[in-house]
Amino acid sequence: MFCSFLVLFSLFSGVSAGEETISISVNPGWMDWEGRDCETVTDENGTWEDCEYYEVYQTNITANGWKMDVALGENFTFAFIAANLENGTEYAFSYEIIPLAYQNAVANASHQFFANSEYVYNLTGQFIPDDIYLNNCTTLRASVSFIKNPNAVNGTREELAKFSTNMFSPSGRSMDPLCQPSYGGYNSGGGLLNIFGLCLSPILFLFTVSKMFSLIFQPSDTEVADNTSRIDVVTNSNTRALFWLIMMFVSVIMFFMSMIVMW
Repeated sequence: MFCSFLVLFSLFSGVSAGEETISISVNPGWMDWEGRDCETVTDENGTWEDCEYYEVYQTNITANGWKMDVALGENFTFAFIAANLENGTEYAFSYEIIPLAYQNAVANASHQFFANSEYVYNLTGQFIPDDIYLNNCTTLRASVSFIKNPNAVNGTREELAKFSTNMFSPSGRSMDPLCQPSYGGYNSGGGLLNIFGLCLSPILFLFTVSKMFSLIFQPSDTEVADNTSRIDVVTNSNTRALFWLIMMFVSVIMFFMSMIVMW
């Protein structure tokens, strides 16, 4: 019975580890859906919760899956509030934002301090645009952490809390049509395909032009075999001319599409 009470107490005491407690928030926050006025419903499908969902503004970070809604060039702030700290013990607050393709932090900061019961500190940063590591289409992951004895070498270092986002891009721009989906880095297959199209399209264009010229300067009527009618010759010529004209337009479209995607 006593053990059950302790378990219940730990579940309802907030984000904590040992005696320490930590509250972390981010500004700007993010919009998320929250269920309210829930009712338990039982029907032929079983028992489930029927809730009214509202879009609410969130700033508190209490678990994995929190979000960042920050545009390029915009500032952001993480606020840390720690309580029930051990006097004279060293702690550290930190955040890190990493692009998935490169694993080099585009923004990070940490703050170490010696506690005396309660401590409040803000860590700030900015999404500074970079042609290589950070743009509107960069896939990122952010994490915040609270560590006890960060410099300990005797095994007493302890990570009291760490919360990470899901994958995101600056201000949700990953849904922009101009952002090509990329998982795990550079889409090498798509890049090679674009180069192939860029090289093939001029060759196809020149080949179709040569075919068109050959049709224009085809043999005269006297050079046509006796068993071939004039109507058959004209029909075949028109069909071939139409086919190669279409292929000429296809080669031009292929060239410009490859240029646009590579650009």
